Amino acid sequence: MQTLDLNTSYTPPNHVCHLCGRDLSRGLNGGRGHSFRVLGRPVATCSCGQQYATGSREWRDLTKFERRSLLITSVGFGSVTVIVLAVFFVLVSSAVERRNPFLSALAIAAAVPAIVSLGFFIVALLQSLEIVASVARTTVARL
Repeated sequence: MQTLDLNTSYTPPNHVCHLCGRDLSRGLNGGRGHSFRVLGRPVATCSCGQQYATGSREWRDLTKFERRSLLITSVGFGSVTVIVLAVFFVLVSSAVERRNPFLSALAIAAAVPAIVSLGFFIVALLQSLEIVASVARTTVARL
């Protein structure tokens, strides 16, 4: 049995082309998708011509359930976070306009959920952009 040496630092595995030795880590999408398959090009091509599987799939390769789930999560998160941010901005604007201490306290209390929902909004927006990019890649490839 091997022992674990905690004094050494962990280095992630390098993805190197077998023919020319070029680093392919940038083109491969390992470890990004935990709940859904990662959208992207399924094959990465090295400058020498060697092709490697990336572990990604395009929109057209996903099942109907996976497509629906991705759309629901991206649109769902996006719409819920837009509502939370709108409520926050309405609270802040009415607190500033009316100079009401109760509304100011509510606006301050709503700041933390608004900041968290802003992060969710950015994630949902990026997910939506990945979907659009995948659809564009597959549509242009068919034309």
